[in-house]
Amino acid sequence: MQIEKGIPLPSKRDGRPPKYPFAAMSVTDSFAAPAATKNEHASLFALATAWAKRNNPGAKFATRRIDDKTVRIWRVA
Repeated sequence: MQIEKGIPLPSKRDGRPPKYPFAAMSVTDSFAAPAATKNEHASLFALATAWAKRNNPGAKFATRRIDDKTVRIWRVA
């Protein structure tokens, strides 16, 4: 095997667009996402919080159930 230097590591996303638009959101922006159960609602909030911690520590998100199958996610800070 030959050792090579300077080869960049490809991104994990492999060019796929993100599933949720957290990076494009400004304060007061929101989007609706399907979430039929309380676990899915909690998972969406955890995902938004984890994204903010990694990518934009100043960003804060809030979620509210809109109906039986939909949750809305707002960027609040």
